[in-house]
Formats: sequence, C-alpha cells, structure tokens
Amino acid sequence: MVKADSIKELAEKIGVNAEGLTNQVSEYNSYCADQDAPQFDRAPENLKSLSESGPYYALKLVPSFTNTQGGPVRNENGEVLDLDGNPIPHLYSAGELGSVYADIYNGGGNLAECIFFGRISGKNAAKAKDDAPVTVVENTIPSDLNAEEDIKLGENEYSGEGSGMGGTLTVKVTMDGTKIASVEVLKHSETPNISDKAISDVPSAIVEAQSADVDTISGATVTSKAIIEAVKDALSKVK
Repeated sequence: MVKADSIKELAEKIGVNAEGLTNQVSEYNSYCADQDAPQFDRAPENLKSLSESGPYYALKLVPSFTNTQGGPVRNENGEVLDLDGNPIPHLYSAGELGSVYADIYNGGGNLAECIFFGRISGKNAAKAKDDAPVTVVENTIPSDLNAEEDIKLGENEYSGEGSGMGGTLTVKVTMDGTKIASVEVLKHSETPNISDKAISDVPSAIVEAQSADVDTISGATVTSKAIIEAVKDALSKVK
C-alpha cells in the first residue's frame, strides 16, 4: 500500500499521470455530489466522495474471482458415493463438482483437480464393467430447514422472508416501541460454514444500527442480502 499527502504525490509514486489522476478524482467527486455516475454506473448509495485533503492511499489490484465449491462426495477412484459412502455404479466426477477442496474457496487448485481427477475418473469410467442394476439414492438425512410449520409470533414480533442461496430465509424481528430489540434467523437452507458469519453477525449489526441498511459479510453476500431483505419485509409489517 502506497501513502502520499497529495494526489500529485500519489500519482508520482504509483507511476501514473498526475494531471490525469487529479482530473479523474475531481470528476468522480462531482458524480458523488450529483448522486449520479454515468461513467461507472454505480448506485447512488455507493458514491462516497474522496477527501479534498490527504493522506491518500493506493493499492495495486489485479483481476481475480471467487467460485462456489460443493457437490457429491467422490473417492480416490473418482467414483461418486451415496449417502452411506458406497460408490454409485457408473457415476464419476471431476473438478469442482465434488471437489476435495469443498470447504474452502480457491482458484488454481481447481485447475489441477480437473486435470488429475479428469484423468482418474475418465480411465475408470472407460474400463469394461459388468452391468450393474440402476440404483436410486434417496436423501434419508432428516431436516426441518424447510418445514412448513407455522411460526408463532408474540406481541411486537414480526416475521419476514428473503431469498438466500439455498432458498427462502425467514427471520423474526422483535420491536420495543420504535426500536429494533432483536433479529433472529428462524429458518434457512444456506450452506454451513459459508453462511455462518452472516447469520451470526448481520442480525446484531442491524440491531446496533437500528436499520436494515448495513454492510454485507464478505464471502456470504447472498445470505447477508437475504437477511437484510427479510428484516425489511418484517419491518414493513410494523404498524
């Protein structure tokens, strides 16, 4: 990270045209004042002007990406396993689908996994086999995440729904007069580990801010937005 006391000094340190950077900052600040960014097409609430006095900071950025892991579990032969850990006949996978890195986000590892599991799964799938009966695997894992039971609400309690990564997410908002006393996520089908921080932190942030307009949690943006949407839905029912 590079620090400078002026835009001109910052431009010199990072090797860009000082006049051009100064003009760009001025133009961007004018967008913030007008709450309209035709060049960047940014939403008005995201337009935050830069200070007219330093210090200023610059950080080199490069193109990057995130991706979603998960899927059916596979063994060392590339065979997809059923819920009891047994290979499903004639079913193989490679790459991100059933990735061995399912609990983390990564980039280059997927490319290598596509290559070596593509080879392993391809060779094993191509081997001559005795015909096997078709098996239908049913999910026997009990879950009440999507149960349709009625949510019982007490006095000054309101429910709301939002759309998460796994479907509908339901919250309960408890009011103390005009004050948000608590926010509780009642039901969801979000991915464990990925969504946990949003489910724990976003409700408390809303209570602290006394507003649903709070920041999302990096890495769990969709779940964060679902909670915010659900809280706004609940607050719309407050009389």
